[in-house]
Amino acid sequence: MRSPRFGETDVSLLQVTRSRAVTALLMLALVAASVPGVLVANAETELEKAERVAAETQRSRNVAESAYVADQAIASDLEIRLSVTLETYRRVNAELETLGLRLAGERADMDAIRGEVIALDNEAQQRAVGAYIRSLAVPGSSMFLSGTFESLSLANETIKRASELDESLFEQLDSRRADLAEHTLELQTGLDELALLNDELAAARVELEELFTQADARVAEAFRNLEAADQAFRAAQADLEEAQAKYRWTGSVEQWRWLVEKYFPLDRVDEALRVMACESRGNPNAKNPSSTATGLFQFLDGTWAWMSVMSGWGGHSRLDPEANTAVAAYLMDFSIRSGHPGGAWGHWECKP
Repeated sequence: MRSPRFGETDVSLLQVTRSRAVTALLMLALVAASVPGVLVANAETELEKAERVAAETQRSRNVAESAYVADQAIASDLEIRLSVTLETYRRVNAELETLGLRLAGERADMDAIRGEVIALDNEAQQRAVGAYIRSLAVPGSSMFLSGTFESLSLANETIKRASELDESLFEQLDSRRADLAEHTLELQTGLDELALLNDELAAARVELEELFTQADARVAEAFRNLEAADQAFRAAQADLEEAQAKYRWTGSVEQWRWLVEKYFPLDRVDEALRVMACESRGNPNAKNPSSTATGLFQFLDGTWAWMSVMSGWGGHSRLDPEANTAVAAYLMDFSIRSGHPGGAWGHWECKP
């Protein structure tokens, strides 16, 4: 049984050793981070890129679809307004035509009344002449010829009665003509107002047609944008499906050759595949039951914690085939540069 003093010393030494190990790890990380070629940005796997692009194109497609629907609604509203304006335009034109016919009828009536007035005027003059002649034929007419006061008074009285008859007729005709003139003026005023309204409606129709043309052009452009966004989305979905298929384990390390060739030097590809086959048989979800070794190249928790950050893949899972392979390639290169006693593959139990 150890003495208490020995136990305290042992604990103290263990704490110092652990502190020095952490410091050494940090120093090693700083040194490695200063080595040329080390990634400083967080890397992105092909699958992650495909997922990101698919999500972005999905959002773009949604935006384009919303714009297309909105422009369709605008065009539909303008089309309704245009239809209403055209209907009003036709109605006003019909009213205008009706009033024109009425005005033409009133003018015809006026012409007929003017003819009637002329005929009655001629008749009145004839009546006056007849009255004068008849006054000469009545007894006492010689007195008029002789220039006596009585004969002159008789002639004047006769002419006065005939004139009064004609004046009454003329007053009646003048009254009717004045009524017609007033009515014609009112109709002309109404016609002018409708003509003005017709001009306003025509201008409104032109404006709405222009707006509808613009809206139609916007709908066409929005549809083209939607088609382009939809094609981009479909292409991104196809790329995503292809990437997912590439990352789906088929039971052979050969399916990862493309990934190994992407990160390892060409003269190390076959070696890396042999190490992978020994470590995990190419299963990206492989886990060692007796340790924390995980993934294609079986990284331990501690090794992955600092090596993934140094290589620029911090935050990625060891179960991610691309991240696991990329960090393995970095660790192999780091082993060579740091002169690991076991060589390029000194960090792995399996050797090529």
